[in-house]
Amino acid sequence: MRKTTLLAAFAVSAAMVAGACGGGASIVGSYKPGEGASGGTLLVGDYQDVDSLHPFYYSTVMSANVLATAWDGLVSLSNEAKYVPWMATAIPDIKNGGIKLPGVDGDAMTVTWTLRDGLVWSDGQPITCADAAYTHDWILLPNNPVNTTGTKEISKVECPNDTTIVLHYSELYSGVYGGVSIMPKHYFEKFTVGDGNAATDMVMGAGFRTEDLPNVPVSGAFKFGSRTEGVETVMVRNDKWKNPITGTATRLDSLKYVVCGDPDTCIAKFRNGELDIVTDLTGNDYATTKDLGTQQYTQATFTYEFFRPNHSATDCSIFEPVKSVRGPGCPMSDPAMRKALAQATDKEGIWTRILGEAGVVATSSVTPSAWFFAKQNPPTFDLAAAKKTLTDAGWVDSNGDGVVEKDGTSAILEFCTTMKPVRKSTIAYVAGDLAKIGIRAVYNGGGTIFAPWTESTEDLSCNLSRGNFDVALHAYSSGIEAVSLYSVYHTSAVEPDGQNDAKVSIPALDKELEVIKGTIDLDKIAAAAANAQKVMADQNVEIPLYYWMGIELVSDKVVGFLQNPTQAGPLWNAGDISLKN
Repeated sequence: MRKTTLLAAFAVSAAMVAGACGGGASIVGSYKPGEGASGGTLLVGDYQDVDSLHPFYYSTVMSANVLATAWDGLVSLSNEAKYVPWMATAIPDIKNGGIKLPGVDGDAMTVTWTLRDGLVWSDGQPITCADAAYTHDWILLPNNPVNTTGTKEISKVECPNDTTIVLHYSELYSGVYGGVSIMPKHYFEKFTVGDGNAATDMVMGAGFRTEDLPNVPVSGAFKFGSRTEGVETVMVRNDKWKNPITGTATRLDSLKYVVCGDPDTCIAKFRNGELDIVTDLTGNDYATTKDLGTQQYTQATFTYEFFRPNHSATDCSIFEPVKSVRGPGCPMSDPAMRKALAQATDKEGIWTRILGEAGVVATSSVTPSAWFFAKQNPPTFDLAAAKKTLTDAGWVDSNGDGVVEKDGTSAILEFCTTMKPVRKSTIAYVAGDLAKIGIRAVYNGGGTIFAPWTESTEDLSCNLSRGNFDVALHAYSSGIEAVSLYSVYHTSAVEPDGQNDAKVSIPALDKELEVIKGTIDLDKIAAAAANAQKVMADQNVEIPLYYWMGIELVSDKVVGFLQNPTQAGPLWNAGDISLKN
């Protein structure tokens, strides 16, 4: 599953601004940890391994879950899908003077955050505004392959003192409450970015390789202990951390993340008492774990499963069984091919026959849990209509081989996905219907789909960041703020500057995304978000299949675990989790 970055999890919706101005429900959470014992090792299982433990250069859920235990933000997303002041003393708003509109000295907006007193990195060095200012500048380094949305809008980070962070915005930005990320200046400045020197270049892994991890200063409840690739990652207690609400220390001695290889193995290990928690399960695992009773935790989430067609006319599949047979060109760049795929995808069949009616059939690329969700009417399953769409666009089977072609390119498509059995079954199910309209689907499942830009090359097959796919099947955890759409669908947000891996480039969509990004007027954001979703549905930007049912398995001996439906992940409050003695 692809996830929004850990640091994006600290961004707050423009809905907050509405609340700050006196309207709408409160978006500030009420989380307070309960009691718990100290000591012990929590064993957490996931089917996949981390791809990177650098807080900016990763892409998998496993990485996000591990990193969530190591890095704190100005705010935290709670189990209520609300915001809790974390490293900050309070959430700035217009009423308390933390947000000034217009800003000072010609700013479009000026936002002031105050750090809690006594915050320190795991090595004992103080956490100050200087770290925030350094991180802001680090993100904007010319050769840094990271998403700069939310950072480039800040013209300057001012530090009147160690605990006051003043952000000067050159333009309005709806994700204002994301503030700035805070990384350890005294560690990051030891390394370079993008100079090609493997010994010092962070893009090449320097500073976050396995041997470096125990030396990385962190701000969260746990620090890096050790990692054995493909086997486990161990996090150990950060003795310098205190819960910002209660002042209590990290309760567990350590967390051990175990790589199972597949969900069924994780479930079996849990049943045998070898794991305390299993994460990253879906509705497909509901029936097989229902007998676990209260140890099966379910919830609606911000995650949806979808087919992601590659819109690029030049960069698509390099999978040799496909590329050498179908001829030149990228079939999914044709809007008719994308529409036909949507018409030939039997979502109800997938939901009933493969998922066992777990989760909810999707109508939009935004989950219903999001405040800016607008229900759409995407194409319904209709093979005759799909065939007509192709024929009308010039896709015909001229040689009688059962596959339609156009301009010398055959409709032979690579379906790139992960190793999850449910995804292989989904592609096989849809492939049968696609064959009836002259499209041949070729399955390609493996471990390369989520390899990030920093750990991939142009010749890596079945990879999102490099655009080497025709259709990808995966899940995405969207943000609870509408501005999260910008970095996934705007023309400018291609890798490494964003996550528009499908090379979507639709002027009408860009227009709405720019409105969302450039205002803090809630009504304008809601209207633009609804328009954006309509454009996406009408032009079949992607084919949403179903909204996930989130499932975790949690042993009865675990205390303090609270499911979180947002991108903050299942271990968002790891410092407060404990084990019964």
